[in-house]
Formats: sequence, structure tokens, C-alpha cells
Amino acid sequence: MLKNYRWQTLDRKNSQESFEKLVANDFKPYQEISPLRELIASLLRKALSDLNSSDLENNSSDKSRYMMDLDTGLILHTHLNPLEFGLRNAANDGVWRYMSLKELPDLVHVRWGTNEDHFWRKPRRIWLKSMWWYVHLSWQGDEFSTRKILEKKNRSTDTILQLVERSGTGGYRIDLYREIMRQTAINEISTAEFRSIMLLNTARLASVEPEFHEGGIRGYVHSLIERVKRTDGIPRNS
Repeated sequence: MLKNYRWQTLDRKNSQESFEKLVANDFKPYQEISPLRELIASLLRKALSDLNSSDLENNSSDKSRYMMDLDTGLILHTHLNPLEFGLRNAANDGVWRYMSLKELPDLVHVRWGTNEDHFWRKPRRIWLKSMWWYVHLSWQGDEFSTRKILEKKNRSTDTILQLVERSGTGGYRIDLYREIMRQTAINEISTAEFRSIMLLNTARLASVEPEFHEGGIRGYVHSLIERVKRTDGIPRNS
């Protein structure tokens, strides 16, 4: 049934109305369960069974929240892409609003409570969208290799924010971001250092083309890491 799944969208006006209905109904799942919801929800229930649900609900453990984010992103990326999801749908906020408010509202509610920014209001903060892009920008060729670099102890919810919300004026440089994630995992870069690397990268891209750097993209990323290490985590523009 999912092979011919038709991706639906929701505009901002209807998103507001849907959210208000969800609040009134205590975010209970819809009676009619779609094949997409049945697949994603069952996979997530299994993935999250080992996490401390009270930590998630009380926002008391950043590591628990991060692992929920990571598992959600990996499941979405792995199981949506074979359905011809593609970058066009991934960049369509309407698709994510529909998924957040119609397909998986109870899941978003577990992670974010009644914060509507993460359901639909702020495009860069729509949780399901951010998790898909976090995994896509970190992708290392397969799920196992990607999980390996994203489960490092130095990863946190701030890592997600720094990666996903720094698209730049020209949009995401996917190959560059994947190399950044690979090298920061190998070098066990701290959360603070990662933030500095992303800030430095944003500044450098205004005048430097990574592919033309000595050693190409790999050499460029290495230079970012070395510069941040030499300056004790304080980014420099050169």
C-alpha cells in the first residue's frame, strides 16, 4: 500500500486549525490510521522502548532527547526515501506540517508537548523535518555507518541545531556537511567546538570555495577543525 503513497500537504491556516483541535483532543491519534503512520509509529515504538519515557516527558535528559531525535531521523530517512520521498518533498514545509499534525501528532507531542513551533509554526523548527535533514546531512552511505558517527558521546541536541539551522544563503552544501560530520566524529570534537566550526564555516563560505581548497572538501574541513583547535574553540574568519 505504501508504494503508491500520495504525499499530502497542509497550509498554515489549516495547520493552525488542526493544532487547536489536537490540543482540545489531548493529542490523541486519529481514528483512521494510515499505512504511513502504522509503519513509522510501530518502528519508533520499538526504537524508543529502551529510552526513559519520564526523561523525555520532563525534558530532564539531553542524551535521552537526543537519542529520540536520532532514532526518529534515522527511521524517517530510511523508510521514507524508498517511497520516492525525495528532496522536493523534504524541502516542502506543507508535507511536514501534514505529517506532524495528521500522521504523527502524538509522537511530536511526546517530544515537544504543546510547543506549536515544532509542529508547524516555524519552518526551521518543525521537528520531523529537522530530524530527517539532520540524518540526510550526516549520511555516510548506509544507516549503520551514519548511526555510528551520530551516536558519538560528543553529539547532542545542540549538534542538530547547529547543523540543520545553518543552511547559508545558497542552501545546504550536502557533501560538505557530510564531511564535517564525518571528521568531527573521528576527531571527537566537543559540542562547543562543533558550534565554533559551523560558525567559522559560515564565515569562510563567503569568500572560499571548499572544492578549490588544498585537498578539496576534505582538506577544507580539516583546516576548519585545526583552526578551531588552535584558537581554543574561538572561531576566526581566516
